[in-house]
Amino acid sequence: MDTDVDNRLYASCSSCGHVLGRALSGSDNEVQCPKCGAKINYKVAESIVTVTLLEPSTKLPSKKAEKKHLKAYNNLASAVSQ
Repeated sequence: MDTDVDNRLYASCSSCGHVLGRALSGSDNEVQCPKCGAKINYKVAESIVTVTLLEPSTKLPSKKAEKKHLKAYNNLASAVSQ
């Protein structure tokens, strides 16, 4: 197992994007996201980080987040239709 701090890789929540932590190769962590409450498992093998959603978030998205995602979806839809 690597002990070099520079070789740590970041893992983030697949529901909200919150950074869950940094881990070395060989790590296997199960955490609950402090931002959205989703239960996540992340593993690091060499230079690959695998994030698995074990339980989805129970929080509803805010109105601001809904508007942001809707705007991004509309921009993508208009770019595809051109």
